[in-house]
Amino acid sequence: MTGKRGAGSKGNILVVEDDETTHRLVARAAQAAGFSVLQARDGATGLALALTRPIDLILLDVNMPLLDGRDVLRHLKQDPRTANVPVLVCSGRSDQHSRRLAIELGALDFIEKPFNATLLMNKIARLITEGRQESKSPPRPHDLETAAEQALAIGRKLAGAHRAQLATTATPEPKRPLRLLLAEDTEDDALLLERQLRIGGFAVTIERVQTREAMRAALAQQSFDLVVSDYVMPGFDALDALATLKEAGLDLPFIVVSGTVDEASAVIALKAGAHDFVVKGNFARLVPAVERELREARARAERRQMEEQLMVSDRMASVGMLAAGVAHEINNALAGVLGNLSIVCELLENPQPSPHAAAEAAADAMTAADRVREIVRDIKIFSRGAEERLVPVDIHRVLNSTVRMAWSDIRHCARIVKQFGPIKAVTGSEPRLGQVFLNLIMNAAQAIEGGNALENEIRLSTWMDGSRVVIEVADTGAGIPPEILPRLFNAFVTTKAPGQGTGLGLSIARRIIDALGGEISVTSQPGHGATFRVTLPGTDQIPVAFDATTHADDLAGVPRSRILVVDDEVMVTNAIRRIIGQAHDIVVVFRAAEALQRIRSGERFDLILCDLLMPEMTGMALFQALTLAAPGQADRMLFMTGGTFSADAAAFLDAQKERVMEKPFDKASLMAAISVRLQAGYGAP
Repeated sequence: MTGKRGAGSKGNILVVEDDETTHRLVARAAQAAGFSVLQARDGATGLALALTRPIDLILLDVNMPLLDGRDVLRHLKQDPRTANVPVLVCSGRSDQHSRRLAIELGALDFIEKPFNATLLMNKIARLITEGRQESKSPPRPHDLETAAEQALAIGRKLAGAHRAQLATTATPEPKRPLRLLLAEDTEDDALLLERQLRIGGFAVTIERVQTREAMRAALAQQSFDLVVSDYVMPGFDALDALATLKEAGLDLPFIVVSGTVDEASAVIALKAGAHDFVVKGNFARLVPAVERELREARARAERRQMEEQLMVSDRMASVGMLAAGVAHEINNALAGVLGNLSIVCELLENPQPSPHAAAEAAADAMTAADRVREIVRDIKIFSRGAEERLVPVDIHRVLNSTVRMAWSDIRHCARIVKQFGPIKAVTGSEPRLGQVFLNLIMNAAQAIEGGNALENEIRLSTWMDGSRVVIEVADTGAGIPPEILPRLFNAFVTTKAPGQGTGLGLSIARRIIDALGGEISVTSQPGHGATFRVTLPGTDQIPVAFDATTHADDLAGVPRSRILVVDDEVMVTNAIRRIIGQAHDIVVVFRAAEALQRIRSGERFDLILCDLLMPEMTGMALFQALTLAAPGQADRMLFMTGGTFSADAAAFLDAQKERVMEKPFDKASLMAAISVRLQAGYGAP
């Protein structure tokens, strides 16, 4: 060939390719191998360069918009100026028809995408050497501008026919967005993978990492649809990447790619939790594998959502079945409250009051009111949504609440026998564990015929087995038929009469216990009852529970303070004023916005006692506003709550759990809570 090439260059390569990723890959590899590169993004431009520049080899893509590689190749071989220029055709299609057609049109060789950059350069060097030995190409014309115009005219003419065809075809489907986390140390391989995904119809965004620390940070900062990892990298491999993903607690499709790996290594990766294994030389499998794993990931997410909904529905169904009994217990307690308070009022209105009788009636009213408070707390345990926060849980507290909830259904058929031993707390969720034990206790009650409570029992036992907490629920009921026992924890299996159970309770119970790292099992003999055993890992952490008596003796050491009470319930503010009004200076407002205005205007308080949920502006919003306007006042807030109704409120209370007081409260618990906060933050507001 004639014409000049770059000083020290092994030859000029013309890359005619519409894909930017392939351009970058070839340019980098060619420059590293000592070649000069010219680039064309379409066939018309490629023809112009081939006819006007000294070219030693053309790397030609087949499928390009408007003017494809086959038309370019035909014209190159028909023009005497380019007839002997070696052409290497590249294509993502590897079928024999494509190969045969390229060779028939005059290409010297064919290479399949994705290709190995080193092998490509070796092939190019060989073809250039062979081409120079056989080259008979005439010199390029000196009037390059005229030649270029001629070439572009040819390209436009060829492209015109293709435009007419494309105008009648359907609009291509839009690219599917894909957020990819790629663990790969070789940039060329990353470019090849990106190109293959783009060809497959994905608009891919890639975050590339090469260390465990970088992957951990990426997972914490962004969300991804897919993780792809090279099998072996320096200091980091696919198994490390898979462990990092599991550590983050994310269920993402994980595909391993490797250039050279044996079947045993692939099996190891799949057993460790990888979803698929793709060899780099066979990237044709990549897009189908990605599409399949994305579908399965969506199916898993939908299945988890359905299971969560089933769990909540089952819990609500259980509470619904107990509603009549709970209402009965509340009405009994309220009868005691109202009856005794009416007696107190009559005694105090009497011209000759009887303080002793009034005190006795008031004490009975307090006992009954405390019973209502316990029932409400029990209901709150079972009525919370599907929450994932795991905290130290007192198993005895959960069991006692469950028994109280189910007592109306139990009392007519069996005695409750508690054999509670000293045990550790467990890490879990009170609502979910309550759901498990409510299901077991209700099943036990329903397995016993009513009317003979003295001779039947439901025994609740707890003890430690090494580091694990063991809970047993045993009954003296009819037992479980042997043919059902092996399938008892499967969904829709029930021993109850038609219409009396869904058969989901025990399958959900097993799922909850499994998720907490525990086990649930059953033993039974017909006519001799059944025993369900739950084992859970113990924890040395202590469940958070405010003890009103803990700080009651410290009240004398608290100076007189200025306290702002923010609550929209007049009865609550009146009660607070009566309880602490003699010991402290009280300011009451019924709107959080008014409290904010007072503080912004310069008023300062030693403590702000604030309801969490109020109309117009919540306690959470007040806290956030004070954090910006008066951080010192925000630090002095003590939140009161009768319950949360949103995930945001639950998360807020979890973050502020050291300064939360649940309603209803009595005098001792209120004064103790105020004492703790004042002693913790007393000083300059």
